[in-house]
Amino acid sequence: MYIHRGLKLFLMALMCAGSVAMAATPAKRMVFDIPRLANITLDGKGEDWGTQGFRVDAMHDISDDGSDTPHLAPSSATMRVGWDARGLLLLLHVVDTSPNESDYVGTLWQRDSIELFMTTTLGGKDYYQLVLAPGVDGRHAEIRQMFYDRRTTTAPKAVPLTCTLARTPTANGYVLKALLPWSNLGVTPAPGLEVGMQAVVNDFDQGALWHKAWYPMTGSTYFSERMYTVRLAVSPSAPDNLQTYCYQERFRRIVVSATDDAAQAGKMFTVHEGRRVLARAPMLATADGHSAAEVLLPFTPAAPPHILLTAGIGEKQFIIDPAPMYFEREKAILRLGVAGSATVFGGMGLPTVDFADPAMAENLLGRYTLYTTFYNAAYQQVSSADAAGRYGALVEVTTENGVKLHRYLTLFRTATQARGGNQEQAFAQSLLQGLGQDPDVLAAQLPSLRRIARQMYGSFSRQPESAVILAGLSEILPDDAPVTERTNLESRDADWWYGLRQHLGIVETYPYCVQHPDGFGKDPAKRYPLIIVLHGAGDMDANFTTFQQHPIDKGLADFTRAKYPAIVVAPFTQMNGWSPQMVDALLSEMLAKEPVDPDRVYLTGFSMGGAGTWHTATAYPQRYAAIIPIAGGGDTHDAAPLKDMPIWAFHGEADDVVNVSQSKNSVQAVSDAGGHPKLTLYPGVGHWSWVIAYGDPALYDWLFQQHRGK
Repeated sequence: MYIHRGLKLFLMALMCAGSVAMAATPAKRMVFDIPRLANITLDGKGEDWGTQGFRVDAMHDISDDGSDTPHLAPSSATMRVGWDARGLLLLLHVVDTSPNESDYVGTLWQRDSIELFMTTTLGGKDYYQLVLAPGVDGRHAEIRQMFYDRRTTTAPKAVPLTCTLARTPTANGYVLKALLPWSNLGVTPAPGLEVGMQAVVNDFDQGALWHKAWYPMTGSTYFSERMYTVRLAVSPSAPDNLQTYCYQERFRRIVVSATDDAAQAGKMFTVHEGRRVLARAPMLATADGHSAAEVLLPFTPAAPPHILLTAGIGEKQFIIDPAPMYFEREKAILRLGVAGSATVFGGMGLPTVDFADPAMAENLLGRYTLYTTFYNAAYQQVSSADAAGRYGALVEVTTENGVKLHRYLTLFRTATQARGGNQEQAFAQSLLQGLGQDPDVLAAQLPSLRRIARQMYGSFSRQPESAVILAGLSEILPDDAPVTERTNLESRDADWWYGLRQHLGIVETYPYCVQHPDGFGKDPAKRYPLIIVLHGAGDMDANFTTFQQHPIDKGLADFTRAKYPAIVVAPFTQMNGWSPQMVDALLSEMLAKEPVDPDRVYLTGFSMGGAGTWHTATAYPQRYAAIIPIAGGGDTHDAAPLKDMPIWAFHGEADDVVNVSQSKNSVQAVSDAGGHPKLTLYPGVGHWSWVIAYGDPALYDWLFQQHRGK
């Protein structure tokens, strides 16, 4: 698999300028001794542990939601760790007063659950992940579990992953016991043996997913170095009472806080970069019998070369990975919009343009300069608005680090210039007349009307959406076809801007990952089917570096490597929705660069990508041999272009994110237009129906029989 980065995409440019890469192995390895235990039964009760085991009395809160305020989980958890001849032993006490577990075993981690990670050695290739739901929410009576096997060494991988689990509900949560056999890692237990582990408690509450972790660093799913080392011993290490939290404030500073037991009061809490101390503060006694400290770190406009910071009290340390916070900054930069002194205006003078929130822009970018170029509706560069109609402001932003990005603002010049408030009054009066009020009454209230008119028109004329609406309306002809999602005002505006970017040669491209089938390249004359897969909105919360670790669903990836050899390309976007034009540009690039059979090009996607599949195929039906939209819907008023398209749609009937009616209605609309689409519904399955669909060999039997034009 190789990776292509769209160099014109600002996010990638920013990363090249010095963003945070994925974490390396921490400089200081934390090792905790766990004792050997005897007579531990897996009954879901903790009495047989007594006071035994290494105690984790506080878990780190890693529930960062990207906001600039603390985001602390409403649940709590403590843990004991030990070992015997059978395996690693865990005892967890979880406090959670509002249990809510996933209905589908493939997505247990998205609701109340526990994730356990084990590896033979930090940074090694033999590791696995166990995700379990405790079965205490009233809808699920038993523990459910799923393994993610990332072992690569032949001997351990030959042994199926197993575990023994038991739990007991409590008045405010549950107690869980777990035995993770040594055979899973292919090791023999003995004092001195070291293995890596991590535990994460997930809590879905208040409409959000919260996390408590023993080891405050995410990413163990893909990086085995992101775990603690536990050493088999006779006596345990001292209890781990240190609890930390880290978040960013307005992208100006990083706040790192710590709490511990009262015995730590007076000691120094420090944050290091290597051997260099970045910040320190004394642990102060708190009213609840603990101690606490807080330090501030600068949040620089340019992301530093990737480093892991070490924080702690004496030998009690943990790792800070600034990467997620800098990634949140990159996403905030993508959301930065520009505004004009007016977007709807009269007369020849063009408005001034700046960021809508200049202070936030400077927080995110540092000092910046703006250069604005104006274009008329015919894509001609202009210095004044000589005629009424659409205009566009192309804003080039240059940061103090030399990074450049573009922003776009639609403008509209009205046919007449406002004088003395007459245009404002006419605008407000036209709206008020819709109420059916007598014109004489409106005239009698002229002073108040003028005041209201200025407020209404002033607000309307500055809103970016106002120019989009008026520009689109001015271009629609009476005999134009009925409006669809492809031809509505917002789509017309997007098409105009895409055309301008093409005209100027600044069309942005999606970064993407490509998977080639086994044996690729052995026969230079061989042409392969091509599958373009569009991801869902959930992947927008990752960055491209994370996305490329697993860009393609496992079922789709596995089936297209050998049994159904095909080239699979997975583009990545952080914008809300997929652009049919940009997807089509990607297809053109693939046809030019890869040995693709142009009559066997297929498009699929899930959730947001399912909607993108419908919309892209509707805009370019001649390009695809078949489409597979999953858990997403299209425009039911624009189904005619798809009447000859082979379509197989999938959806979970219990989907609580994208209602199943969207797929049903879209398929029915194509049928009504004369097409013959297929629809498979999964009873009781929620939003993650693509995991089942992409794992079904019947899908590929059908798909690869489809040829364009046949």
